This record gives sequence, structure tokens and C-alpha cells, in this order.
Amino acid sequence: MAGNTRLSIRGKGAHTPFLEVVEIVGPLRVKPVQARAIQTVEHILRTAADLVAEVGVDQFNTNLLAERAEVRVRTVYRYFIDKHAVILCLAERMYQRADESFTRTLRVVADPRIDWRVAIDGAIEDYFVTMGGAPEWAAIRRAVQAVPGLDELRGRTVARHAEWLADALCARGLALPKRRVRVIASVTFAGASGVIEPAVRRDPRQRKLVVKELKLMVHSYLATYLD
Repeated sequence: MAGNTRLSIRGKGAHTPFLEVVEIVGPLRVKPVQARAIQTVEHILRTAADLVAEVGVDQFNTNLLAERAEVRVRTVYRYFIDKHAVILCLAERMYQRADESFTRTLRVVADPRIDWRVAIDGAIEDYFVTMGGAPEWAAIRRAVQAVPGLDELRGRTVARHAEWLADALCARGLALPKRRVRVIASVTFAGASGVIEPAVRRDPRQRKLVVKELKLMVHSYLATYLD
């Protein structure tokens, strides 16, 4: 299972927040150390991502993965307990990319010199691009109830991102108790992620319309507190 990540926002001067992501450790049976082993695991995971996107989670299995990756089945099992561990590792990597994307855009959200609507719009757009760039994303999201640990992982990620958004809003100068800001951030992120995740699977034209409507929704909600 993934370890916790944390976000720190430390002021460097009046308006320059600093955000840090701590590395997520994937659910590997054995962590590769030597360069060749690291390359093997990376190759297995890249192949797994393509395969899950192609056949879906139900049809995905370790024998098929080994065949497609041109490695022995025992090589797959050296690093992963079963196919669910492979999928969970893929999901953790996707969420790690989301962490990195979100921390980049939160630097802008936290800066009071920048219009908050522009900052929020950038965060939404970057999140869509990040998640849309993972071909296996749709298949893994559909399997959230079928893969042990996947729903829990998603819940921790949503909670973490909401907490980071609360930190950014406080850094921006939102003059409310931190507990209240956490609730505002949680509502914002829960609503936005609920729209983003299914919209990632839509065709580009439909996705563009969803992004536009999502921005309007978030603007309307946050305007009460930020205008």
C-alpha cells in the first residue's frame, strides 16, 4: 500500500508559496534496487498500463502480462503478489502524477496576486490533461470496487488533495477558521473530482464542454468566499 504524502506550503517572502510532494511507494513485493531490476519493473508496468487500457481489468491477468512484456511469469510474481497488485501500483502512479500536477497549480492558487478564477481554471485544466494522458485510467476507475484497496486509495487521494487546496486557500489569505476552509475545500474538490473522473472518458468535444461547465460551477461556489 502507498505511504502517506504530505504537502507543505512555506512562505518564501510575502507571496511565494513552496509546495513539496513526498514520494509515494508502490505496492511492490520486492523493491528493485539494481538498475536492471528497476528497468524490468518499469517495463512490466508500462506494458500493464497498455494492456489494461486494451483489454480492461477483468480480462487482464499475469500470464497475459508476462506474454506481452516478454518476461517469465515468475518475473512478474517476483515483484507483484497478483494482478490486483499490478493494477494498484498503476493507480498509485496515476495518483502520484495527479499529486504532482495539483501541487504545480496550487502554487498559483495560493498566490493572492493572481486572480483566483484564473488560478482555479488552470488547476482544472491541468488535472484533466494529467488524467486524460493515462490510457489505463478509465479501465481502472471502472474497477474501483473490484480491486482490493483501490477505493481506499482513491479516497485518500481525494482527501489529500482537498487538504492541500485548503492550505492554498489559507495561504492566499482566506480569513476563515481552518476547519471551515477544510470543509469548503472538501466540497469543492469532491464536486470537481466527481465531474472530472467520468468526463475524462468522454470524447474531446464533450470533455471541453464539461470543463467549461465545471469551471462555472466552481466559480459560483468559491465566489462567496473569495470575492
